[in-house]
Amino acid sequence: MMSAFARELKAIFTTKTLYNVMIGGPVLYVALFGCVYFYGRVLQAPIMVVDQDHSSVSRTLIRSIRATDSLSVKTETQNISDFFPAVQRGDIWGCVVIPRDFETDIDSGRQAKVLVFVDGGNVLNGNVIIKVMRTILATFRVKARATRLGAGGIPSELALADAMPIQAEARPIFNPTYNYATFMLIGLACIALQQCTLMGAAAGLWSVKIEPKKTGWIASFSLFMGKTAAHLLIMLLVSTLVLALPFIAFGSAFHGDWRLLAVGVVMATFINVWCGFGFVALVKDLSLTMSLMLCASVPVFLVTGYTWPLFVEPKPYQFVAHMLPLTHYWEIARCVALKSASLDSMAPHLVALAAWLPFTFLFGWWAVFKKAKDA
Repeated sequence: MMSAFARELKAIFTTKTLYNVMIGGPVLYVALFGCVYFYGRVLQAPIMVVDQDHSSVSRTLIRSIRATDSLSVKTETQNISDFFPAVQRGDIWGCVVIPRDFETDIDSGRQAKVLVFVDGGNVLNGNVIIKVMRTILATFRVKARATRLGAGGIPSELALADAMPIQAEARPIFNPTYNYATFMLIGLACIALQQCTLMGAAAGLWSVKIEPKKTGWIASFSLFMGKTAAHLLIMLLVSTLVLALPFIAFGSAFHGDWRLLAVGVVMATFINVWCGFGFVALVKDLSLTMSLMLCASVPVFLVTGYTWPLFVEPKPYQFVAHMLPLTHYWEIARCVALKSASLDSMAPHLVALAAWLPFTFLFGWWAVFKKAKDA
């Protein structure tokens, strides 16, 4: 038993793969995750303010909102309709509407209300805004009423007792029931499709025996395109089913244009298939390729910002996330499906995916050529 124990310890510390997986893996994961959540809370969440009251009290409330480091007032406008195109583009997470007669209601002791519209398509971001606004109003509502009553000669104790609370009325849009599954399922579907497409392409290239006559660039190109077509056909059918499931089987409502979503899915599938081919040529070992893909899937998903606001992450992480196709893949899927995003608002993400196509095309073709040459 002791000899077996000693041999196994020696094997772990002398075998590079075992050492990396058992020791380096957990350390690297914790370091990566720790950097993602480095700031601990969301800072400067972008919002819009609509002041319909134009009173001294409403302006004081806006100053209170600007004073917090949790929210960032990107714009003030008079029209609530400005919020919807901004949230579709991802520029704004929420909108605070100060209604008419806000000051009058506070002065008269009536219940004052502030409307808080949030992007229900991203439950995590919406929760941040609602929580912060309720905290701000809990402080502001008493001070505003008590100050005005106190200015009229009423003792501060009576003024505080007489102050009516301001109600923060939250209204999620795009996901009115604030269903967490509506938000999460689409992102999880995208990472699952990417992972399975990469692994399937890698296994497909590795497992098929290549004839010697297909070792030239032209011959390998024909083989490359045939393999691409086969994987593309299957994964597009699978993608259609997987992305439709949240709306067919789990009660989510699809608000956008399926054709626009299809464009993003096709581009992402091409990229994933060609990258899957390429990884085989780089790693040269199928089991190691699969292991690396599996190990990388969780960090990649976290870094892309689906479960934590991307702009809160450290700058190097943001750069990496914007370079990864998955970030643009799930953004297109979520925004089109839940927020009815237009072609104009999704253009930056489509351009990012399009930029990947020529590089991954050459990467995949090179991998097939190399595989054929080594056969």
